Amino acid sequence: MARYRWLGVFILILTLGFSLPVLGQSQEAAELKSAEGRAFYDDQKFDLALASFKAAFVLHPSSRYLFNSAKACVRLDDGEGAVYFFERYLMAKPVAEDRLDVLTEMDELRGKLLASGRREVRLKVKPAEAVIEAPVGHPTEVVLAPASLFLAPGGYIVGFKVEGFLEQKAAVEVAAVGPALITVEATLEKPVAGNSNDPESKIEPDPTFSSWPWVMLGVGGAGVVAAGAGGYLW
Repeated sequence: MARYRWLGVFILILTLGFSLPVLGQSQEAAELKSAEGRAFYDDQKFDLALASFKAAFVLHPSSRYLFNSAKACVRLDDGEGAVYFFERYLMAKPVAEDRLDVLTEMDELRGKLLASGRREVRLKVKPAEAVIEAPVGHPTEVVLAPASLFLAPGGYIVGFKVEGFLEQKAAVEVAAVGPALITVEATLEKPVAGNSNDPESKIEPDPTFSSWPWVMLGVGGAGVVAAGAGGYLW
């Protein structure tokens, strides 16, 4: 028994010996991408900076790459993208020392977007962390729920995808007058098992959505300007 126990320890050490360098390499590659992003940012190439920060996050999911992505969006005048990345930053680091500053900047960005005539459509889904299919032609990359889209008045179709669940779509109607914030909740369902050889036997439940509007207080007026256009990167 002792021999097998030591064999298990040896295999564990061997496994860690191979995995730790790989993790270290991905973190090192992420740091290089982040440094590249900061250089682009300093050169005012904010679109390239954003691409680099996002690539860094894919290599190593650090909250500071989300923060830097938000700052790049601010400089690109993409308030919606900035709100999205700031929110992800606070979700990844809920006790961030700059939390109040970030929340203040998010409120000001929201105020500017709402003052432009758009409405905030807050998307929530169960299970959480669904991939969002934004309306066709929507300019901002908003990837995961929960998140907000800032939409001009009109009708929209928004999709939700989670692995292992049926894809669902929600119809969203944004009125020219009315509440500043509309919350849309979707509950995704797993497909009902059927005969795999007969596509007709697969029963797919009807997607159901519930949505309700409520007014967001403290919305800025037409003179609101997004703060933090400069700021320091991590």
